[in-house]
Amino acid sequence: MFWMLLGLLLFLGPHSLRMLLPRWRQMAIVRVGESKWRSAFSLISFVGLFLVGYGFSGVREDPTVIWLPSLWTRYLAWGLSLIAFVLWGAAAVPGNLIKFQVHHPLVLGTGLWAFAHLVSNGMLAHLFLFGSIFLWSLASYFAARVRDVEESVPYPRGSLLATLGAIFIGSGVWLVTWVWLHGWLVDIRPVSWSLLFE
Repeated sequence: MFWMLLGLLLFLGPHSLRMLLPRWRQMAIVRVGESKWRSAFSLISFVGLFLVGYGFSGVREDPTVIWLPSLWTRYLAWGLSLIAFVLWGAAAVPGNLIKFQVHHPLVLGTGLWAFAHLVSNGMLAHLFLFGSIFLWSLASYFAARVRDVEESVPYPRGSLLATLGAIFIGSGVWLVTWVWLHGWLVDIRPVSWSLLFE
């Protein structure tokens, strides 16, 4: 558990600086230079992700059960994660209507993704991992919306074609992840081809 929590701190900490310490962050970027800042940010984030994965794999070998999720939470997780992947697609495809509406689809999608995993798993490690990401995503999203208002950030309305592209990309990646990649990465298969075509 220690390594997972340390990894979360190293990953979420740098990603929270713009929200918690915006002036210090800007001064640090000016002092060290943007390229060095980005390099250090990426390195710390990568180490954090590695420690999260390493620590989580260790905790899974001796799990602490907090509650037993009902079967319906699995279907809820499917739907919420699909929406999350579409939001991530909207973050990657410029000029779409989804980004025009929510402004920060990457952070909002991350929050939905974390919540989907939080409600469908009942282990203590899941509570710490996905609960912390969910709370961070909520705080980060609302802070970003406030910052948009303060800085009068414009968001173009976007086109229907770009929106359909974001939906197609997000849904496609979700399907590949849910059917195959999820099992390959964490050895948990939320759905299988046999279930889809029964």
